[in-house]
Amino acid sequence: MSVKFKPNEVILDRKTKTKTVKTFPMAGIKAAELIELCTKPDSDLRRLEKKTRVKARKELVKRGIDFSRSVV
Repeated sequence: MSVKFKPNEVILDRKTKTKTVKTFPMAGIKAAELIELCTKPDSDLRRLEKKTRVKARKELVKRGIDFSRSVV
């Protein structure tokens, strides 16, 4: 199971009454969005974004993208 970027969304089709689950795996998120999350100041982060920031850093390392915290 891959690491999640954000919680799953359940989408209900009103006509057919079928539910579909939309997942957000970390591997499917663009590198630019991950870098943006990592460079946000601590005061601008929401409650769960601090944990997601650590996951984003690990994903960037896994992809081989050089990211330094000093670039703000």
